[in-house]
Amino acid sequence: MFTYSMQDRRDFERRIAEEMKRVRLEIHELMAKIQHAIHEPIQPSPGSPLNELNAKLNNKGRQLRALEKAQERLDSGRYGICENSGTLIPKTELLANPTLTVWKQKKSLGTGYRNPVYPPPSQDFGYPNDWAWEEEPE
Repeated sequence: MFTYSMQDRRDFERRIAEEMKRVRLEIHELMAKIQHAIHEPIQPSPGSPLNELNAKLNNKGRQLRALEKAQERLDSGRYGICENSGTLIPKTELLANPTLTVWKQKKSLGTGYRNPVYPPPSQDFGYPNDWAWEEEPE
């Protein structure tokens, strides 16, 4: 079985720590905006800024939890191993998407991945459930 080098593991640990720091800062900023929005005289409605801020905060919370799970996988030696095939996910993909858990080669499209938090670069930003992996018909 192939494994990552110690340098790769340090790179992954650094990347996860950077992302956690960034997400925590964004959570802090969103919480400050929510505190400010709470004191506005406008009543919350489905499209209100307060509801939008809460949705963004929930998304950042999911990102942070996924990063914490990635750190746990790294600590336990399971980081970077595809949950479906048991093969190593390419280092470049893990550095780009530190919460990546599944990697699959697709015949007609080259490579593809599923990620519970970060959307593939070719997709617009949306909720994680919108990013479900779709199997390619054989």
